[in-house]
Amino acid sequence: MKHFAFCVCLSATLLCVVGCSTNPHGVTMVTGIVTLDGEPLDQATVVFHPPEGNQSASGRTDAQGKFTITTGSSEAGTGAQPGHYQISITKRGLSPEGERLEAEAMRIGREFNSANYVISKIPSMYGNPATSGFEATVEKGQKNHFEFKLEGR
Repeated sequence: MKHFAFCVCLSATLLCVVGCSTNPHGVTMVTGIVTLDGEPLDQATVVFHPPEGNQSASGRTDAQGKFTITTGSSEAGTGAQPGHYQISITKRGLSPEGERLEAEAMRIGREFNSANYVISKIPSMYGNPATSGFEATVEKGQKNHFEFKLEGR
C-alpha cells in the first residue's frame, strides 16, 4: 500500500512538472545581440514582425546589446511563435537641442515636454522591417539566437 501511494504521488509530481514546463502559448525562447558599427547597441527596441496571423514579439537591448524577445504581454511568455519574421530595430532619444533644453529645465525645476525633440539615434532604414535587411526564422526546439549588425552612425 505504501508503494502504491508513493507511485501515485510521484506520478502526480511528474505530471505537474511536465505540464508546468510546457508553454501554453506556443512560444519558443529567442535571444540575440545588436551591434552598431561593431559596438553593442543599448536601449534599442528589436521587433520580430510575423507572417500573417501570428503575434509580433519584441525585446529591448541592454548595455551589452543583448536582448530577449517577449510575445505580447508577459502572460504570453518569453519568446516568439515558430515561423519566419522580418525584423525592425529602433533607438530613439533626444536631439542635441532637446538634451540641452531638458538639462536647462531640470536645472531650474521646470517640466520639459520632450515630444518635439525625439529623434532616431540609428539610421532610419533599420526601423522599417521592409528596409532593415534583417530576417529570422524561429524554430521550435532550436537555439534561436540571432545577431544583427547595424552600420552607419
